[in-house]
Amino acid sequence: MKYRLLLCLYISFMGIVTAQNSFNLSEAMDYALQHQIEIQKARLNIEDADYQIKEILALAIPTLKGNVDYQRYLQLPTQIIPQGAFFAGDQNNPPNPAEDIGVQFGVNNSLTAGLSFNALLFDGSVFVGIQASRLARSLANSQIDVVERDIRENVIKSYLAILIADHMSEIIDLNIKNLEQTYFETNEMYKSGFLEKLDVDRLKYSISNLEMEAENNENMIYAAKNILKLQMGYPMDEEIEVSEKLEDYIQVDEAVNLLSETYSFQNRPEYETLSITEDLREMDVKQLRFGYLPTLSFFANYNQQLQANKLKDGLWFPYSIVGGSLAIPIFDGRDRAMKIERANVRLKLHQLDMENIERSMQVEVDNAKRDLSSALNRIDDSKNNMTLADDIYKVTQIKYKEGVGSSVELSQAESALYQAQSKYINALYDFSVAKANLEKALGKL
Repeated sequence: MKYRLLLCLYISFMGIVTAQNSFNLSEAMDYALQHQIEIQKARLNIEDADYQIKEILALAIPTLKGNVDYQRYLQLPTQIIPQGAFFAGDQNNPPNPAEDIGVQFGVNNSLTAGLSFNALLFDGSVFVGIQASRLARSLANSQIDVVERDIRENVIKSYLAILIADHMSEIIDLNIKNLEQTYFETNEMYKSGFLEKLDVDRLKYSISNLEMEAENNENMIYAAKNILKLQMGYPMDEEIEVSEKLEDYIQVDEAVNLLSETYSFQNRPEYETLSITEDLREMDVKQLRFGYLPTLSFFANYNQQLQANKLKDGLWFPYSIVGGSLAIPIFDGRDRAMKIERANVRLKLHQLDMENIERSMQVEVDNAKRDLSSALNRIDDSKNNMTLADDIYKVTQIKYKEGVGSSVELSQAESALYQAQSKYINALYDFSVAKANLEKALGKL
């Protein structure tokens, strides 16, 4: 019973490992949104914006400080009482001293302990800064939407490259299998004296070319998987597999519906980023204008001071102070006015950038729709051409086997079929990329 339980656990564990190494497109995108480095950096930017808010809020929170100061005079400072400074009998000094007298005041040791309280009552630029920092967090949040969109796009295209290469591999393997059968039959006919050795060699050469093409395609699959790992944030030293076929992703009806979708600039994740950036530009102007307002602060200090020649014999003396500070800007040489003008210029520049980006995105949508429409047509045309080339190849094979066709005709039909297959594969890839590009342009990716 114990070994049976361990075996079940082992099988379950191996199943989990296998599942982790194999992804459909949706799972690959979900994995990337958790592990890709760019998304981790975007989340850290949000965390940094949170701390920025707290940092600026701290400027408006009252502060309390404690301080302890100790001084010991190795030699007390001397003060000069000038000649004739006192009247007769003042402070037991001789009347009208005939010369300057040097005297020392104070004790050798001084220890001061106190508390200092400060509060900012009003500073317009600080309060505007708090609003701006909150906008900065919103900006970081909007930027993560753009990063997520870009990650999904990169994963889709990397995943599709593998599906295309896998599909190409299946076609090449089928071609090799069919050609090997033809080669076997031709070789038998050559042994019987019905065909020339040139016919056999030509087929052998074609098989060799297909095998090299298959090897090159395997290298493409290997490279495409590495790119997918990179886009997903997947460990580069681990194996990865795709669990879907190309046919699972070729949704023609969905693509046709995309062509009728209306475009709105607000649907793009960049719109929110640009809009928040515009608010920040306006906040820059507002913050500079608040600099013309006075700033008001309050402070309070309380201290206890110990004075003594010997610390154990000293006496404590308290002293405290409260007060406020009002700073009123009067004239700064128009420095702030020029900064406000520059901030207004930056705001207008950003608004022009937004207008230009909106126009360029409209062009992107129009071009993406045209590309997808063209890709749909190429799929139909290339599929029909591939079917026609396959029919011609089969008829040419029959004629060749019956002795009424030449090996040159068979070779030409074979080459035409491979070209048609390649064009069909390329059309499928172009369609998939065009569909992803249109989804991105419409803000649906």
